[in-house]
Amino acid sequence: MIGPEAATNLTPSAVGDPTDSSFRAAVLKIENGTSNPALEIGSGVHVKNLQFWYPDQGETDDPAVLKNEPTIEVDTSVSQKLIVIDNCVFVNSYDAIRIGDTGIESSSTPGLGPVWITDNYIYGINIGVVVGNTTAPIFILSNNFTRALFVPIGDEDPVGDYTGDNGEAIRIEGPTSVDDADEISRSPGIKIEANTIFGYRRGIRIHSGYMNLGLISNNVFDSVEEGIKTSGDFGGIAALTITGNSFRPKRDGNLSTVATPRGRALFLNGGQAHRFEFSGNYINLASRASIEIKTSPSATYPSSERNFMSISNNYFSGNPSEGHLLLDDDDTDLVFEGNTLLKSGNGNYTAIQIENARDVDLVSNTFSEFYQVLDVPSGASVSNLSLRSNLSRRSTASDACVITGTVSGTTFESGNSWDGSSGC
Repeated sequence: MIGPEAATNLTPSAVGDPTDSSFRAAVLKIENGTSNPALEIGSGVHVKNLQFWYPDQGETDDPAVLKNEPTIEVDTSVSQKLIVIDNCVFVNSYDAIRIGDTGIESSSTPGLGPVWITDNYIYGINIGVVVGNTTAPIFILSNNFTRALFVPIGDEDPVGDYTGDNGEAIRIEGPTSVDDADEISRSPGIKIEANTIFGYRRGIRIHSGYMNLGLISNNVFDSVEEGIKTSGDFGGIAALTITGNSFRPKRDGNLSTVATPRGRALFLNGGQAHRFEFSGNYINLASRASIEIKTSPSATYPSSERNFMSISNNYFSGNPSEGHLLLDDDDTDLVFEGNTLLKSGNGNYTAIQIENARDVDLVSNTFSEFYQVLDVPSGASVSNLSLRSNLSRRSTASDACVITGTVSGTTFESGNSWDGSSGC
């Protein structure tokens, strides 16, 4: 560890354990009862090649999760320079890394240089990385997030079960209110790329605040119930691109066995999504809705205009009970274009379900073996619906679309091939 302000809060019990042959680098052993982060770092610090080990986690006959303080906390109370955390191993950290304050109602923080978190192994329990209220550019690259490194007692794995039921690999918490949206719009954003996330309930959760300029790309979400989710006091997203990711859902029962999959790749629940792009992703075997959109266009950030979203050139596979796309947002401009949607297995499944929407354009998509392409159920309200140049293969319903709800404005259909079914 190097840097001018590499301050630590290591307790006397946080010492190396050279007798343990499983550890080959410098090891910090953190025993239960530590009231402070194992390491608090300040300006211009580079932390590398360390292993943090919590030997008490799950090591009793009746193991319970020990809710320790974060292993590393980045102090953002003062102006800082570049911070790097790389090639470290976190063994059974409750929360591994915390950057910035969380849950506050102000967008003003001291200047913070870029934070790089790269090439780490995080055997986490609750949260791998928490990004709080900071205007620093954050880079989370090429890390491995997985469940706690813990040998189950008999058939029980309470620590691993806790992670599967509650854990989040990456959590973003920004300010809960914005006095000056322009200030937030100048924030340099976040890049989350080439990470592997396994066994958590959620891969990336944007829990609160406002987010601008983000890229989430080329990550693998394996055995994760919800790949990317917005929730809580989430306010809005501007200019977020999600591309090149692979989503494989959580399964009921033992993770190593073939069982019924459950989960969603993307769940936008609240806030606004302006200039939002979801493209070139691979979604396999989602069982509810691969993508569910329930945003709140009444929000004023990032724009007083309607949401604009593009979902394009993705590959969907599976038997989603609520459709690969479930849209319930009455003030969004959505372009759904160039996607391939495949149903696998038996059963009558619908590819897209729209409960409430405005200005939806379905263009040049391929639907394979679905019972029907589109369902607008009773009670739903849709305006300005367009279907152009779509292809449906081996559909079994007599009608490609079933519209029992209200469709107002313009309904436009052109150049579609419904493979034996009638049009919409």
